[in-house]
Amino acid sequence: MKTNRRIIAKSLVAPGLVLLLAAALMLVGTGVVADKPATKVDICHREGHGTYHLITVSERAVPAHLARGDGFPGELVPGMPGKKFDESCNVVDAGPTVHPGYDPNATLKAAVKYRALINPGGLQGFEGIMGPPSFPSGSPQNDFYRGAACDGSTPYGSWNATNHVKFTYDGTGTLTAQVDANPSYCMTHNIGSLGPLNYLQLDVVNRATGTTVNFNNVTLNGYPLGDFTASGWNTWYAVGLDLSLGFTVEGDLVLAWPTPPATSGQETNKLQITAGHLP
Repeated sequence: MKTNRRIIAKSLVAPGLVLLLAAALMLVGTGVVADKPATKVDICHREGHGTYHLITVSERAVPAHLARGDGFPGELVPGMPGKKFDESCNVVDAGPTVHPGYDPNATLKAAVKYRALINPGGLQGFEGIMGPPSFPSGSPQNDFYRGAACDGSTPYGSWNATNHVKFTYDGTGTLTAQVDANPSYCMTHNIGSLGPLNYLQLDVVNRATGTTVNFNNVTLNGYPLGDFTASGWNTWYAVGLDLSLGFTVEGDLVLAWPTPPATSGQETNKLQITAGHLP
């Protein structure tokens, strides 16, 4: 009889345990028993008067915040092209973006080019030309052969392995170009007001055998654009900044060539920097 009671007890208890376990599993599956706390997310929250401040919200609330025009620190500001949030949700310039190639819709207005970097016969040639991109007759020119150094002297110059290049527009009409070779050479030209500017084009050309023509550590109004390595004729353009009130683009022109030097014509090896406007 004891054996029979134990069998009966088991038959009564076991189904109850099964029901309890099944109910617990159902609760866990619906998140009632073991619900993880929601992740917290930083949001740039827009106030009614158009300013933003940093708040922290549940990740579940993020879609609603984004729908009302909020954003994330470090990302673009909704509805404000060219602007982004800093880490404290202040609205700042997003900075330029660089794209390969060129935009055919851009109107090119002013340029400087350094060409004939290596001349036939092994001469370390330099000719700088500045002005409208068509470089009409009478555009300012400079070169290594008794050209005008920045200190006013007229020496015979030569390239360094790395030569810092700087091209500026003052926003009212004056272009200035400088290349820190050996020694530094400068050009200045009053081109007149260029009007709206928001486009910068870089042509880095290396079409001679065994040579190196690179433009590295390039910045535009202090914003880094990167390094530009030439293999053939290579073009990039930068947009995203209003350059109408002035610009400064600078970087390191890196040159190398074999011994004896490779030959090049005036347009075979060059660096050209052009500013313009994109509607």
